Amino acid sequence: YRQSFPHRILQIVEEAERLLEHRMKIFGYPEVSCGALIPWRTDLIHGIESGLEHWSQIPYLDFSKVGDSKIVWEPNRHQHLVTLALAYRLTGDQRLVEECFAQWEHWQRENPYLRGINWASSLELAFRAWSWIWMIYLLADSRAMTGKRLGELTGALSLHADFIAANLSIYYSPNTHLLGEGFALFVIGLLFPELRHSETHRETGRKILLEEITKQVREDGSHAEQSTYYHGYATDFFLCAAILADRNGCSFPSAYREALGRMIDFMMHSAWPNGSHPMVGDADGGRLLPFVMRDPNDHRSTLSTAAVYFERGDLRNRAGQLSEETLWLLGPHAATRFQGLNPKPPAGTSRVFPQSGFVVMRNDWQSDANMLVF
Repeated sequence: YRQSFPHRILQIVEEAERLLEHRMKIFGYPEVSCGALIPWRTDLIHGIESGLEHWSQIPYLDFSKVGDSKIVWEPNRHQHLVTLALAYRLTGDQRLVEECFAQWEHWQRENPYLRGINWASSLELAFRAWSWIWMIYLLADSRAMTGKRLGELTGALSLHADFIAANLSIYYSPNTHLLGEGFALFVIGLLFPELRHSETHRETGRKILLEEITKQVREDGSHAEQSTYYHGYATDFFLCAAILADRNGCSFPSAYREALGRMIDFMMHSAWPNGSHPMVGDADGGRLLPFVMRDPNDHRSTLSTAAVYFERGDLRNRAGQLSEETLWLLGPHAATRFQGLNPKPPAGTSRVFPQSGFVVMRNDWQSDANMLVF
């Protein structure tokens, strides 16, 4: 990491210092100061706090009662704890570990099982569990990671998985919500086989991933929501799941890999010459991988990881450079493998994607190319 991204060390440390002071950036709003203790059930922008009613009684779409639930939920995804853990991994600063655990333990006290807005969405539990898994990985060698704390973390993961499995988004928003929930069940069940119900969760998650890649991904590789943002979001879920399955000896069938490849092709061909994407459809700013802030319309990090995963030089060409995410997902040899790919332009300049109605036309693959998107 130091060899590939030396310029990022200081940026990450500076961000961690802000987090030590409980200063947070939420979406595009100005930075907010949370005070001595982070109010986890509060909309930090509008100052509206919700209570500890049973999650099913929380009117999370009623602004007057809870504020903007998206703003409440964003810090509760705990992706900023991954930043603290990453900064520790790069510096060895024990303050960062203790802050990580202090926030996590405070969250547990302030959000008891099944109570409050932070239990009202299974997808939010899925994101939070994914962050905790990275915490465990990044902090595993710290003296602060005691057996007691590890037990508490894995116990909380087990509760989250049980809740997600019992409250899947089968009827409400059964696209990326269900996909994210299935992803979390698969990952928790796969990486923590000692937990109760782990095998059931792993197989439920695997089944959802296999079914949803056929339901949500069309034959031309486009995502069913017709949103370039959600296309990238869904691709990240499917790609990370495939990497973890391969690493743990339970690879998905070839049809899954082929569908994922078509998603990547659609992403590659629909990008503007400068690498960003046209903003077609809706977007909510969420991200699966918390290592680096990227624009919602920039999917080059995904192309970087896919280039190494699929061993494709055309994807390296369109990614432009190795992404930090690629290194964390595919390991220390990813940098060498990325550099070893021949960065050739993709074959063909124009493509029709008939199932989605997308047509992209360009005169070449240079950064100053002329391009039309229909």
